[in-house]
Amino acid sequence: MTRPGSGMAADIDEQPAGYERLLSTEHANPIARVAAAIAERRPRHMVFTARGTSDHAALYGAYLSAIRLGLPAGLASPSAVTLFGAGRTSPTPWSSGSVRAADPPT
Repeated sequence: MTRPGSGMAADIDEQPAGYERLLSTEHANPIARVAAAIAERRPRHMVFTARGTSDHAALYGAYLSAIRLGLPAGLASPSAVTLFGAGRTSPTPWSSGSVRAADPPT
């Protein structure tokens, strides 16, 4: 039986080594190539997609993108659909009935 929070604590403990690997010279060229490819496409906005505790990292990334790059950024929440049923028939503020979330307002 694991203690509550022990998985998250283990993830946090792994972060320094993970960042050290990511920032090593071994990864510098591949990261620079990806960054150059993204810059060449000149994106107008960004969407981060994450689940669980990664949502916090995605929110931080969205702030950094907006502040440092000047790109508006948002978050997609796949758990809202897969775990909580969003996108299925649900009441909407513009109708008295229910419509699929993907349907446009009438």
